Order: sequence, then structure tokens, then C-alpha cells
Amino acid sequence: MPEQDAKDHLCEQIDTYISHRIVLADSVIEEYAMAKIQNGAVIMTYARSSVVERVLIAAWTRGKRFSVKVVDSRPMLEGKNMLAQFVKVGIPCTYLLINGVGSVIAEVSMVFLGAHAINSNGSVYSRAGTALVAMLAKEHSVPVLVLSETYKYSNNIQLDSFTKNELAPIPDPRTSSRRITTRDRLGNETDVDDDTRNPNLQSINPLYDLTPHTHITVLVTEVGLIPPSAISTLAGLRDKDKGMQLSV
Repeated sequence: MPEQDAKDHLCEQIDTYISHRIVLADSVIEEYAMAKIQNGAVIMTYARSSVVERVLIAAWTRGKRFSVKVVDSRPMLEGKNMLAQFVKVGIPCTYLLINGVGSVIAEVSMVFLGAHAINSNGSVYSRAGTALVAMLAKEHSVPVLVLSETYKYSNNIQLDSFTKNELAPIPDPRTSSRRITTRDRLGNETDVDDDTRNPNLQSINPLYDLTPHTHITVLVTEVGLIPPSAISTLAGLRDKDKGMQLSV
């Protein structure tokens, strides 16, 4: 095949893959997930997921009325961007950091989470903090729905979130150095220098964690609602789509 024809073919395959496995998949996930949202529901989200954001905005636009609790964590604070989109369309929102989840989880009707990858044992690899949110939801019998396209399915099995993890960017030294005032039991104040540029201080911010399948109620995909125990059925779907794999 001439080089230019090969390039054109490869680009066409990439466009087809994106259209079928991401764009159209998100549209189908949107329909499945919206059917689970009832008027008056209180939905909790964590960090930022494009498919979760799309589903909730679409549900609100179509007339469903609910509120959202956006949970976020440092250092990336991705939830602020999703919060801005929700507020823009008029969705009533509450914003809190992850350390406050335990105080509000009893008010929540369901939890919507995104995924970076879905392992073959049903565990979900996602933004660090997802496992904590899912665990607290399970403890309070709150349904946890993970919204994900099937292309994120992996044959891998992970036993922890330390292997193959990534690190978030180190905070900007120009904004990380500041004075913190602490107060002891007697009311005496002390200024502490919080300077991440200190050579004796190392900052480690893992990007992902692993949520066990036991903490997930259902996976919402473009092929339907799948319980984590049956996630291996996605392997057959992926094999069926081998013709979509990119090759020249």
C-alpha cells in the first residue's frame, strides 16, 4: 500500500473507532443511566468524568430534577471544572472535599463514578479517592454506578493500586509556599512554614486507585447494565471488535 494511502486508511480507522466506541457509546450510556435517575434524587459524583458530566447535564436538560454533590480532592481539584458545568445549566450543587463525604453520604440516593480502566475481575481503576467514596457508599447501602465505555475493559487483574500507577504533577512552588497558623489547646497561635520546596519534604500524589468489585453495584456500559461479577462477558465483545483494531 502506498504510504499516503496507508496514512489515510489509518486515520479513517481511528475516526471510525472514536465514533463507534466513544461518541456513540456515550450516547447509549446516557440513555441507560438516565433511566436510573428519579426526580428528587441526590447524586454524588467524584472528581471529573466526561461521561458522568454528559449524563447528568442531559438528564437535567430533559426535565429531570435532582441535586448533585460534587466531591473533590487535592492536588488536581478536577471536580471544580465539572461543578462549573453543572451550575451553568442550573443544577443545584453542593461542593465538598473528600474528607467530608462521611458527613453527607446518608443524604445521597446514588453515586455516579467514572473509570480509567475496568479489570477482568470487576475491579475499577480510577482517580485516586474513588475507592474511598465507593466504600462509604456501600457501608450506607447507597448504589454505586460506574459509567464506562467497554473499550476501557482490560484482561489485566490488579491486586493493588501501586503497580503501574502514575503521579500527579507537583504543585507550583510559586503558590505552594505559605504560612499556616495553628492553635493549640490553650489558644496559643503558632505560624508554620508550609513550603513544598523544602529539600527534606517529598510530595507524592498517586493519580489512581483500585475499587474492589464488591463496592460496585453495577457497571453502566453501551451494551447494558452489567454486574461486576459478570464483567468477563466484555471479553467476548472486545474479541468481536478485533476487526476495529488499528493496523496497516
